[in-house]
Amino acid sequence: MAFSFRFFVFASVPLLSFTARAADAPKTISPPENLILDGIPSIPVDLPEQIGRYTEFRAASFQDWDPTRREMLILTRFADTNQVHRVAQPGGARTQLTFLPDRVESATTQPTVGHYFVFSKGSGGNEFNQNYRYNFADGIITLLTDGRSKNSEPTWSNKGDRVAYTSTRRNGTDTDIYVESPTDLKSDKMLAEVKGGGWEIQDWSPDDQQLLVIEEISINESYLWLFDTESGERKDLTPGQVKAERKSPIRERASPKIAKGFSSQPIGIRSFSAWFMSIWRVENTRP
Repeated sequence: MAFSFRFFVFASVPLLSFTARAADAPKTISPPENLILDGIPSIPVDLPEQIGRYTEFRAASFQDWDPTRREMLILTRFADTNQVHRVAQPGGARTQLTFLPDRVESATTQPTVGHYFVFSKGSGGNEFNQNYRYNFADGIITLLTDGRSKNSEPTWSNKGDRVAYTSTRRNGTDTDIYVESPTDLKSDKMLAEVKGGGWEIQDWSPDDQQLLVIEEISINESYLWLFDTESGERKDLTPGQVKAERKSPIRERASPKIAKGFSSQPIGIRSFSAWFMSIWRVENTRP
């Protein structure tokens, strides 16, 4: 009987200690010492757990259509980062294609046969995005850019044999213009050297002989250029007085992705024609 009593006493000590610690545990979250709160009520320690189900959610964003089938690419996440998924039919389940530690920023399908898509992503949140090719047949991923510089998303030619993009590869600052065939890594070349970091490719001409490029100086100032896709020669579409008159509207009109998403016409024909009509009106209404 004495043995049982001693066992009960000794076994009760850890239980009492645990109960005391539980009683001493804070019931509210203490703010950092460098943060002064005034008029803010105490935050219960279990509040983050209670609201966690409302803060953890995911969304899906449309990326591109398949050129031959009723399929699309989307970005969504089922773990920590957005990855590329394919939806093979209306209302169908998504199939995850990329499984990368870094989030994928965009994906665009080869526009004529659709055997592969090109996607962009950075590394560790560095925002130095690189472009990659993903083959549908075998899932092999191939790096298309240099792996070090900051590169823009690719813009497809109408024939689907080349992409144009900007890159800081030359000096780490200026966003020069490059052209490449995603299936031929040796074809990657700098088309034109530019000055400044605000150059963005908008579209190819219907015959793929010219690139429409916007140069952004500031949020209120941007200019249009045409670049020859073989020689790299450029033409300023907003010279002289037109530049001063059109500082604000240009950027608002530069949205080929919107045209692509809502039109069944090839993006080059629709948007490039709209740009030229806009410039023609300006040129012909100048005093």
